[in-house]
Amino acid sequence: MSIKSNATGSIFLIGAFQIPTEADRLEGKKKEVVLQPTFIVADDESAAHTAAVLKIPRELDPDRVEVLIALPFGR
Repeated sequence: MSIKSNATGSIFLIGAFQIPTEADRLEGKKKEVVLQPTFIVADDESAAHTAAVLKIPRELDPDRVEVLIALPFGR
């Protein structure tokens, strides 16, 4: 029995960190996880990035958020 699917794309691993300000860094604060690593299916890296950005809480400063995207299983 085969499984039929119309799904296209690749599996991406996404996550995000909040980068501390310079003052916070001098106080010893480190990067903070704001989006736990999550698997998603997306057409390409750009679509995966967009999906990650949409999952980040809006109250965070977008200039201080680092989004990470990986293809854990290759192409």
